[in-house]
Parts: sequence; C-alpha cells; structure tokens
Amino acid sequence: MKLGGNASIWHKRHTTFAPSNADRYMPMTRKESTINIERIEAAKDVATLRELLQSVEGNIKGIIGKNPLSFYLERPSHNIMEEIDDYIGLRTVILDKMFTYSPDEIERMEQVNTLLTDLRRNMYRRTCALYRTLLAHGVDESFDDDYEVEGKLAVGVEYDSNEGDYGTVLHLENDAYYGSDFAYMLYVIMNNEEERRCALGYIDNCCVRHEEGNTPDMTDKDLLVVDFAYLDDGTSWDECLHRDDLKHICFGYAFHSLYTHNPYALADIVRINSFDVNVQLVCQRLTDQAGQRYKDITKDNE
Repeated sequence: MKLGGNASIWHKRHTTFAPSNADRYMPMTRKESTINIERIEAAKDVATLRELLQSVEGNIKGIIGKNPLSFYLERPSHNIMEEIDDYIGLRTVILDKMFTYSPDEIERMEQVNTLLTDLRRNMYRRTCALYRTLLAHGVDESFDDDYEVEGKLAVGVEYDSNEGDYGTVLHLENDAYYGSDFAYMLYVIMNNEEERRCALGYIDNCCVRHEEGNTPDMTDKDLLVVDFAYLDDGTSWDECLHRDDLKHICFGYAFHSLYTHNPYALADIVRINSFDVNVQLVCQRLTDQAGQRYKDITKDNE
C-alpha cells in the first residue's frame, strides 16, 4: 500500500465534524443541523442513512440555493465555505457507509480507475511533448523571460438548475437507493474544492519548468521537474479500499487522489461522467518600470 503526501486531507471515514460557529449570511429560516458523525455511525439501516443524507444535502441547498453557479460567482465567505465543507464531509461518510460494492459498482470503479490512469499518463506525455515543441520551434527571446508547461487532470461536471447536468453525471439504476441529488452535489463539491483550495481542486497536475540546458531530445523523466509520473509503477494505491472483492484492481494514483484527497464518495465517483485534462503553455515577460527585463536584472546582480 502506498500513502500519498496529502492523504490526511480527506482520510475517509475518520473525519470529525465540528460546525463553524462564526457568523454566516444564510437564510433566516434555515435550522441548525443536528446531524453529526455519532448519529451517522449509530445508524443501523439504509432508510435511516438515506434520511440523514437527504437532511445534510438539504442543509447544503439551504445555504447555496437553487443555482450553485451564481452562489460561487459571488465569492462566499471563508466561514460559509467551511460550513459547506463540513456538510460535504458528513455526506461523504454517509454515502460510503451505504455503498454496496455490488458487481456493477465494482465494475464501474474499475472502469473509472482505468480511465483516470490513462488520462494521467497522457497528460504527462502531452505536457512534455508541448514543451519539446517550444524548445524546438517556439522560443521568442525578444519576449520570453520565463515559461512553463502545466497539465491538470480534474473533474469536469457541469450543472444548471434548468438544463441539468449536460450528460456529465451518470444516472444509474440504484440512484433511488442512495436518494442523493448527485448532479447538484457533484457540481457543488467540484466548485467547493476549487474555492476552498484556491483553485487547486484537481485530481493531479504536472509541470515542466524551463531550465537552461534543456533540449528537445530529453526524456519525459528528465524534463519533469515536478515529477510524479512514475507513481503508477504497478503497486496498487488501495488506501481505504482493502477488500477481497477489490483485490483484482490495481488502483492508480489518480483514483487514489480523487477518492482520498477529495471529498467524493465512491457512489459519486462511479457517476462522474466528465474528466478534463488541460495542458497549457505560459510565457512570461517580466519588466520593471524602467523597462528593464527580469532576466537582465538577474544577470546584473550575479
């Protein structure tokens, strides 16, 4: 078993819940929640867990409202974000306690794991390839003081209160068993992670930063300064997934990150139907008020 560096961020099923006491601009009609981790652990049947789940999601909707996009565009306060985060954590614990590990669900877990592993591998490959193209053809010494190529793998769920999820969330036969508003909640979780973690709410990323002496014939391993590409070496990232019926799956780092570093329940993960990989080049020209470029200032100070 491997342990990721940020595994404690969402160490599944061990999160304690402590609602924030700070002032919040929320609807006056919303009642303070009485749901806590003790009530969830004490629940013995699915009906009770479903009731708790829907109550938690109701609390989230009471804060956010009908249109999550408008809510997040208004840049909610830190205290409100923390409260939503607490409720999302409770929801994750409930859903994972309800998860049945049925053959269909396990098959979907395996499909998502394979997809994410392939997307992650191709993200690294494309990031390095774009950097090589820049080295071979695209460097503009008259402008470029610094540049880097960055790849990001992220959840790409969309949601509109009128149009729905645009096919980015799967609707499965056992949706009623869980009773979650998956489309709404997945969009909320994705946005909440981006806001709470200062736009770092991705599954994985990689970056090639330019270094003098880099050449187009260098290997991917040589080029990646921030290098986690080789974490997928055939050893399963099966933290929190130690079950006999999952032993045949070699979980990749991306699945591990999505499940362990982010507050998505397994029931969420098997329904996410859109993952985004973005690879982009950033070129920088850094100039002071006198028009002197950063690289010239650096040379003068050497």
